[in-house]
Amino acid sequence: MSDNATLAAVAALTETMAITADGLDCAWILICAALVVIMQVGFAYVEAGNVRVKNVRSILLKNTVDYVLGGLAFVFIANGIARGKSLGGFIGIDAYGAKKPEWETASDAYYSSCTLYSALFACTTSTIISGSIAERMRLSTYMLLSFISPFLLYALPAHWVWNADGFLNSSTRPYMAVSDFAGGAVVHATGGVAAFVAAWYVGPRIGRFHTKTGKDKEIEGHSAVLGGLGTWLILFGWFGFNAGSSLQISTTDGANAAAVASMNTFIAVLMGALVSILYHALIIGKHDLGEMFNNMLAGAASITAGCGFVDPVGAVVIGGIGSIVYVISGPIIAKRLKVDDPLGAISVHFSAASTGFLLIGLFHTQDGLLYGGGGMKMAAQTIGLLVIMVNAAFWTALVIVVFTLLIGPVRVEEKIELEGCDTELDGIAAYEQNSNNSMLYTTLAQNACLSLEFDEFLKSIYCYHNVAFLTSIAKYEKQLNDPAMDSAAEAQSIYDNFICPDGVDPVSLPDWQVTQIRKHIKEAGAQLNDLFGPAKQEVHSLLDTTIATHFTHTPIYQRHTKKKKNQSAAPLHFLSKAWCFRNGKSYSFGRARVKFDPRRQFKHTEDLIESDDEDIEAAYSLNTVNPLQAGDEDDDE
Repeated sequence: MSDNATLAAVAALTETMAITADGLDCAWILICAALVVIMQVGFAYVEAGNVRVKNVRSILLKNTVDYVLGGLAFVFIANGIARGKSLGGFIGIDAYGAKKPEWETASDAYYSSCTLYSALFACTTSTIISGSIAERMRLSTYMLLSFISPFLLYALPAHWVWNADGFLNSSTRPYMAVSDFAGGAVVHATGGVAAFVAAWYVGPRIGRFHTKTGKDKEIEGHSAVLGGLGTWLILFGWFGFNAGSSLQISTTDGANAAAVASMNTFIAVLMGALVSILYHALIIGKHDLGEMFNNMLAGAASITAGCGFVDPVGAVVIGGIGSIVYVISGPIIAKRLKVDDPLGAISVHFSAASTGFLLIGLFHTQDGLLYGGGGMKMAAQTIGLLVIMVNAAFWTALVIVVFTLLIGPVRVEEKIELEGCDTELDGIAAYEQNSNNSMLYTTLAQNACLSLEFDEFLKSIYCYHNVAFLTSIAKYEKQLNDPAMDSAAEAQSIYDNFICPDGVDPVSLPDWQVTQIRKHIKEAGAQLNDLFGPAKQEVHSLLDTTIATHFTHTPIYQRHTKKKKNQSAAPLHFLSKAWCFRNGKSYSFGRARVKFDPRRQFKHTEDLIESDDEDIEAAYSLNTVNPLQAGDEDDDE
């Protein structure tokens, strides 16, 4: 074979290998992108499970909206900002419209794969915000945030850190050489800061904090199953989020980076779970499933920035410390700063992720302080985090304030919040509610103390005659077989006192029942044995509805049914009294918060406030869908 033929064969083989390597890298990125899409599903499930039933459809819609608007905004606008040719290291100036620029040497397939992968990162940034403002932000406001965040919140720091010419990716100034392998700061810390600003501005949910004492009152989500399933889907997708950031697998370095990122992610998640187990066993005295899930997510968030730069020992320390920071920061945000974060998104995605981002300065295997690299890496990480935080806070605040000034309040109306944000859509509940799941009057009557309280409650809303009516009927039916009793006269007395429109306090039975009872009393005879049967069912149904929709929401009921707290036997329980876990001072809502007046909604509540220790707003922390009020019946019926 001649030299020319040999060279031609080598060239053909080299080209074939290059095509194969490019195809392998594209396949790797696309598979990891699919895993990141699963993360989006997980976020939707977690948020749906951690909100109340009346807000489920709204939060699912918002998770869909940020995926749609965020993806389109990135592909056609933000991609150029993040990946275009740099202008002074601050912003890209080409590659807009999803078109590969002429200077780009990568293949069309590889460029498109990376664009898709980056777009999903931008969507994740938006999704983090949705959890912190759940159950109270207007859909229109969130839609604007979802559209703006890809190119203001995500694309700018992505350009600064990951673009070859970005000012936070300097090769000549070590104190500006930021390391962020998979977006611990670019994605998660950015989303966490934006979530904090949005949650602070919008204000807490009604009933989240006691208006006089400032004490926080946890509002539980409606489904631990959805929350748990969503968490596992997020963790599953997180391997694609972190390992896929190697952006190649055809080379030895790329494969090593992907494998190390996967292993470190796994270790950090396990450390998060371990921290939760030890904390709740040694300090709290009982385990909390929801907190364990969040601790696992905190471990994953803390290792995201350094998953490709640290060894397994570093992953253990970073995952552990990040989870501890999550445990401490959560109560500080809620109890001290009075910021209502329904999902703990701020603590997971800002506190834990930022901690892991800074710890790269210590544990980076090449430049870390503990590995002989000096303090420049720590300086770079600190500067980079501050710049990214300021960027996220500035743009989020600007967007929300401009929206408030030009369009209107960013928060839903008080009525919508009380009834549920699903009413902002079409008022249809996510689940069909069965009133039989509520406490019935026959069950409540078996508790003497609670029954007495219910009687007093009925008096306060002018419905005391219902119970008196049932008591009179019970006495009447018990004495029916007594020859000395004039059954017709007793029945007439009950009719006059409770049923007759001209009586003392009518029960307001349906007209057909009133007519039937009057007819049977006149006829006397056998009809008297079952004279008040339908009327009893009617009143029982009315009382069951009253209990389910009003009485179970009152502090009176909750005080009688609240389980007594067991004294914790945890050996380190005294640590739970630390400053960061205690409630701060009282506060005024302010900001976008509308003053809440429960008396305007339910007139009978004016007699229910008995002491400063109870708060009528607790009525709205339950997982219920408000029933149709009088006059709200479906027009189709």
